[in-house]
Amino acid sequence: MNKQLTGRVRLRAALAGAVAVLVATSLAGCASDDAKGDSGSHAAKNAEAAKLLPKAIADAGVVRVASTFGYPPEQFYEEDGKTPTGFSVEIGKALGEQLGVDFKFENVSFDAILPGIEAKRYDIAISSMSITPERSQQVNFVKYMDAGGSLLVKGDNNDINGLQDLCGKTAANTTGSLHGAYLEEYSKTDCVAQGKPPIKVVNFSDAAAPNQAVATGRADVCYRDFTANAYMAQNSNGQFKVVGGIVKTSPYGIAVGKSDLQLAEAINVALNAIIKDGEYDKILSKWKVDEAAITQSEVVKATA
Repeated sequence: MNKQLTGRVRLRAALAGAVAVLVATSLAGCASDDAKGDSGSHAAKNAEAAKLLPKAIADAGVVRVASTFGYPPEQFYEEDGKTPTGFSVEIGKALGEQLGVDFKFENVSFDAILPGIEAKRYDIAISSMSITPERSQQVNFVKYMDAGGSLLVKGDNNDINGLQDLCGKTAANTTGSLHGAYLEEYSKTDCVAQGKPPIKVVNFSDAAAPNQAVATGRADVCYRDFTANAYMAQNSNGQFKVVGGIVKTSPYGIAVGKSDLQLAEAINVALNAIIKDGEYDKILSKWKVDEAAITQSEVVKATA
């Protein structure tokens, strides 16, 4: 069993100043429009990175980015339901400026992202995707953050204070997420094997649905990224709260097609450039997630 990590508590408090309207945006579900940027190449800030771009992308001037919206503070829509925002979007914009191309975000259900990259519908994904051995068999990754999961419950909950309280409970999760697999394994080893009832893991393709499930009582807890859960709790007027601290930390990676290692290398150079010049820290600090920052990115090559 992985130990619960109780560090980074400061992040939870730091998120208190965010705009409260985003709770309503998340509970309303994902907007259907693509998060589109203006297409076309422009002058690159980083010639070294730009030279590494595959010719087809350089000529098109666009990198097609898959991302699951309705997931603040990572990627979501502003109050108008159309304008994309969040730290994933801002990182994409900063990378595009380094490379001299536009990053065009498209709203995709999380479990459809990797198949979409494999089918060449998207070039990359920036969607709070944890790097795992299983996913590394399908895509290359460029590490861009360190993060972890947490438990979101109703504000009046007194029964759940950590993973140890989840046996016999219903947990909401995003389909295809690492967190669901982790809960299922925990259920086997720490619930069923100990003679306790299993955790019932319910998966949703809509990024906002796990929160809705907790709010309506269809689920007892939502287990997913700490950044998203803390943001939701701090902007819910007491409707939700986070319990149990950080659970199982893992790095986030920008997913890039297995056959597109050259694109991954270009993004890696661009990412290290914005880390070095301070733009990366500026973005993460703005969204109060700077505790998940890294000091150097790297390419994690596909393994099969």
